[in-house]
Amino acid sequence: MKMFLFKIVLVFFFFSFLLSACVKSDSLNGTKQDKVTDLKIPAGFDWKTSVDIRCDFTSQHDSRIYVALSPKAAPFASFMVGEGVDQVTLNVPAAAKTLYVQYETENGLSAMQELPLLEGVVSYCVPADSKEYIAGVTAIPGSTDEKPNADRKDNVIYYPANGWGTLMFEDLWPEYGDYDLNDLVANFKVQLYIDKKNKVEAILVGVRINAVGGIFPYEFYLHLMGVKSTDIDEIVPYNSVNASPSCDFVAVKPANGDDALFLFKEVKNNANCPAGGQYLNTEPGYEMVEKDLVEVAYMLYLKDPLPLNKVLYDSFDFFIGNSSVRKEIHINGYKPVLFDQVTYVKYRNESSNTDKSNDFYISNTHLIWGIKVPAAIPHAYEKVEFTLAYPNFAAWAQSGGKQCQDWYENTGNNRVSSKLIP
Repeated sequence: MKMFLFKIVLVFFFFSFLLSACVKSDSLNGTKQDKVTDLKIPAGFDWKTSVDIRCDFTSQHDSRIYVALSPKAAPFASFMVGEGVDQVTLNVPAAAKTLYVQYETENGLSAMQELPLLEGVVSYCVPADSKEYIAGVTAIPGSTDEKPNADRKDNVIYYPANGWGTLMFEDLWPEYGDYDLNDLVANFKVQLYIDKKNKVEAILVGVRINAVGGIFPYEFYLHLMGVKSTDIDEIVPYNSVNASPSCDFVAVKPANGDDALFLFKEVKNNANCPAGGQYLNTEPGYEMVEKDLVEVAYMLYLKDPLPLNKVLYDSFDFFIGNSSVRKEIHINGYKPVLFDQVTYVKYRNESSNTDKSNDFYISNTHLIWGIKVPAAIPHAYEKVEFTLAYPNFAAWAQSGGKQCQDWYENTGNNRVSSKLIP
């Protein structure tokens, strides 16, 4: 009897441990070891919160399908499947284990099918009762011969799949700073408008400035890797909320190469900022609500359709730059583009944090100065250590992204609301 009870106790503690892997206090989860600079990050960790998924889809004829993250979610991608149609790669949160697909029939949409994600690939054979699209005969519903725009029902792929994503930066690179990751916080969204061959015809880029918690005059930029400046035919403003008349999306010449590079000119200026605060939306008593934030969006029309693999999720390199000191700060792995790499190396070698690192914008202890999250999430108050606002961030980082992949979601004990600006 005693041995039986002992086994029950062991089983209880084992399952309690599993359930608390991202909940209870231990050094991996950042409650005892709560400073970002104290974290033990494995070498080679890429800090990515989302993954590319190759769609291995087949069909007897050209068919149109829709892909969603859950049975109740709106589709984040619609595209063609068939012979002579380019294969599609999607980007989804790293925590996602399944996708959900529907296809068009002559009588509407099919029932939703759940598809498992297996090692970066999702497979599906579109059934024979799917509606057949014939080139030059069958029109995509809602489509016209006009240029794509965000109000039409064209084939489209959304980055991130959740709608809005979040970018968070520290601005003291190559020094560490306070690691509240709120020196610049911006939501971002990208919509790729694609043709019947799944090539990209136009790109919508939108940003919303949530916070500016740094005093240095950094501007906000977008480097479109793989897209040349000569590939872009026209840039048209699509949306502007609370932006000043001087706010603009301006092409900038990169220091090296001919990739498309843009400045979100004066997008950080916000006349709705409460008087008396030192920063924008980072201090207690000076919080702002979403309707008072600056939000802009622009349509980029391409001269000729581009293959989708030229415009994947990681092609969008959002970063901050300071012209007065010739410094730019990217999410880890992206190369400097606004200024030359000689300038980058000079700054890097002046700091004990980065002089041994051979990777861009990552420290000798594998820490970073910017992160991109595939969801709209709140940011930490000024001077609040990021690991205290998001307790499971530490477990995720120290496991090399294997544990607590949903550390930013509003579930369980992922967030400490008192330390976050809603």
